[in-house]
Amino acid sequence: MSAMCPGQVLVKLDFTNAFNTLRRDAMLEAVYAAIPEIYPFALQSYSAPSTLKFGHLSLSSQVGPQQGDPLGPLLFSLPLQPVLQSLESALKVGFMDDLTLGGETEAVARDVARVAGLEPRLGLHLNPAKCEIVLGEKADIPQPFSDYIETPMDGLCLLGAPIIRGTALNATLEQHCRVFSRALKRMIKLSSQNALILLRSSLGATKLSYLLRCSPCLGHPALTRLDDLLRQGLESIVNCSLNNHQWLQSTLPIKDGGLGIRRIVSLASSAYLASAAATLGLQTSILATRAAPSDD
Repeated sequence: MSAMCPGQVLVKLDFTNAFNTLRRDAMLEAVYAAIPEIYPFALQSYSAPSTLKFGHLSLSSQVGPQQGDPLGPLLFSLPLQPVLQSLESALKVGFMDDLTLGGETEAVARDVARVAGLEPRLGLHLNPAKCEIVLGEKADIPQPFSDYIETPMDGLCLLGAPIIRGTALNATLEQHCRVFSRALKRMIKLSSQNALILLRSSLGATKLSYLLRCSPCLGHPALTRLDDLLRQGLESIVNCSLNNHQWLQSTLPIKDGGLGIRRIVSLASSAYLASAAATLGLQTSILATRAAPSDD
């Protein structure tokens, strides 16, 4: 992101109710072209409308993959994959209905126009009022993106994860602190055993696993605050104060005599580095025209 030059933009595209508007004929055609082995099954499932019951009402489901269908993400993505591959932007990344394009303004504008023209063929309607744009320099938003939301560089998130340290990461961690604090106040009303299980399995590091793997959180002061809240919550549950040695022992795995409560600060570096190393091949493939990410 810091390498963006003048005249370059990055846009995040938003479709209106995407999963419920994708045309099923286009979806089945994409299955037949890409994975003909499963076409008979997909055809049997989606060639005719499904009847959904809601009380005394009957609703006819005629577009998009069915909610809960294990094949739903694949069926949705297949029609979009050839479109994504045909775009000319230097950066083009898609995950389900989240598309991100970056590069020279003119090339990105042409690609956005092509995506906007998908509605007659695929049924997907681009919603400019919810699309975002990031500019490489302080400048007016180019005319093709005049309705887009301008997002500062440090406020950019992809798939819910802040990309760089700054406004977005601060706000996300602050939100986690507020939610965690509210949850701990409610947990003390539960029995100690149930509260301890929830604290260990559903809060703390477990809740932040995705963020720690995707965003550069190492050294952020909010992580220390979250660990302090975790410690306070444990003290409330066991109804006693813990000294530093006892707190460290409680963060050990259960097999080693601890309570299995993981400290968020201690996981921040390893989680991010492990994720970066595991996805290095994919990053290199996506950024094939750019220099491969360095190890530092």
